[in-house]
Amino acid sequence: MTPSEITQKYRKQQGLTLQEFAIALSDNGEHVSKQKVQYWESGKFNPNRWFLHRVAGYYQQDDWRHNWAMDILAEL
Repeated sequence: MTPSEITQKYRKQQGLTLQEFAIALSDNGEHVSKQKVQYWESGKFNPNRWFLHRVAGYYQQDDWRHNWAMDILAEL
């Protein structure tokens, strides 16, 4: 799967809007905007590795945000 497909999959599995998904990923202190999530889902940009490592390290392994970050890192 592409990072775009992974992002769409996780957001839809959680039943979140673009804004809610952005807010959920901002919990670790790094601001994520709705527009940034739109870019990720469209494939225009990918989340950067630094951000993904930060998310993966901040959340527990049973948290969807950790798994989202690890799944994308595996594809980059």
